[in-house]
Amino acid sequence: MGIEIAPASKPQELFLTLRDGSGKRSKWATEDGEEVDIIFYGGQAGGGKTFASLLHHMKYIHIPYYKGIVIRRTTPMLTKPGAIWDEAKALYKEYDDKARIRNKDMKISFGPVESLEKKAEVSFTHFERVDDTDNFQGSQLSSAVLDELCQFEESQFLYILSRLRTKAEMKPVLRATMNPNPDSWVKKWISYYLYPEGHEFHGRPDPTKQGVVRWFIRDGNDMIWTMSREEMFEKHGRRDSFGNLLPETDKKQIKPLSFAWISASVYDNPFIEDNYIAFLEGLPRIEKEILLYGSWEARPEGSGLVRREWFKEKDQEPAWTEIEKTVRAYDFAFTKKSDLNPFPDYTISVKMSRLKCGDYFIHDIRQTRILPGEWLDFIMQAAIEDGKHVDIIIPIDPGAGAKFANDFLSKQISAAGYYVRQLRAQGKKADRFRPFASMVMNGGMQILKNCATDYENGIYNDLSFFYNQLESFDGSRSTSQRKDDLCDGCADAFEACASTIVIPDFLGSLQMTNLKMDNTFLR
Repeated sequence: MGIEIAPASKPQELFLTLRDGSGKRSKWATEDGEEVDIIFYGGQAGGGKTFASLLHHMKYIHIPYYKGIVIRRTTPMLTKPGAIWDEAKALYKEYDDKARIRNKDMKISFGPVESLEKKAEVSFTHFERVDDTDNFQGSQLSSAVLDELCQFEESQFLYILSRLRTKAEMKPVLRATMNPNPDSWVKKWISYYLYPEGHEFHGRPDPTKQGVVRWFIRDGNDMIWTMSREEMFEKHGRRDSFGNLLPETDKKQIKPLSFAWISASVYDNPFIEDNYIAFLEGLPRIEKEILLYGSWEARPEGSGLVRREWFKEKDQEPAWTEIEKTVRAYDFAFTKKSDLNPFPDYTISVKMSRLKCGDYFIHDIRQTRILPGEWLDFIMQAAIEDGKHVDIIIPIDPGAGAKFANDFLSKQISAAGYYVRQLRAQGKKADRFRPFASMVMNGGMQILKNCATDYENGIYNDLSFFYNQLESFDGSRSTSQRKDDLCDGCADAFEACASTIVIPDFLGSLQMTNLKMDNTFLR
């Protein structure tokens, strides 16, 4: 080994040394407890996230069988000039001049151990597609760092957590770094550590909670949190028929994990130059809140047409006597994920009603990625649940192939006893979306709490992905990271609900018409 390398700030030191405070309960524990199972780190620009990530693995590279990993969403995020792969090669080689760097595999192995299996190793890889788990099947990960966690889906994070097991003489742990993103699932994990709503610094990290260790278990999709391990067992531990807590060693007993979030800012980094700090301090208010103060509530103003707080969330759906008309509008996509198209559009549906009071109500939101041959099943499943009083709205896309598919779907749906109507999109996306956005902005759009389902990404009873898309929509074209399928569905559902089909009054015309005919054969 060459030189001594140490943390450069108090947050980095905490990131590397924090223990869970549960006492000497295992061979991995000290009097201060075991290493914390999961630590999130970062939150502001210039906090030294990359260095902290690499330093984390250096704690273990003297241990035989250690297999560490750094994961980004895509390979270019790892390999672009100056990214974490470049920094790792320089730092690890400086620390251990015998380190073996394998550029093709993006792996670095350490130490004098001859056996490749026993050598400590840190690998760098991507986890681009949610279902791309083959790279990790059977893996034994001693510890993992997910770099820029907000770019991952929660299901990816949980999958990597499930891969933590090791032959190395250490406790497997997970670490992650991130920058603030108010629309990310990460926010619900770290919200405890932020100033609460109503505080003048709402959304910024609360320094009094820096590094506080909490405990959690998952019950389905729900998170259950406590402030101590003992409290978790007392409140939520499993008991025998006599009411006694099962031993912690019992396989049926809950297995709580420890968690902490450590915020790091530019002011903590002694190697940041003053002119960079001056640049951050001179940013406009919103950018300063995000990059300098690490706010998880700030978002660029005026970037979208809709804000989530404009919706009126309701605990239950309106009675049928309060509803004038209900529709379910669809927007179709044609492909699933592939290597050539890793971020295709979604097939979606939005169920909406026009109420007698003049408001509108969103009952249900669904999105998935399926092929055209699966559209009918997707539609019929919802139709059976909705009932025959709900109109089905199908968009008319340009092209002969789309018209053929629409006609086929319409006939099949009609034959099943449901009313289906094809709706042609008129004008630009933003112009079509504006009437819906106007109704939302003026307080006329009610929505059932947690009524959204994302089948593709395994998200249930959560409106976050719906709000995220609508808030980011500014009328520009859909991209790999910013979709507009739900915006199209909302626009079509609103148009179909708001419009009224006027039946011509033939009777009035008939009354004014002389129905007596001059029959030439009767002359």
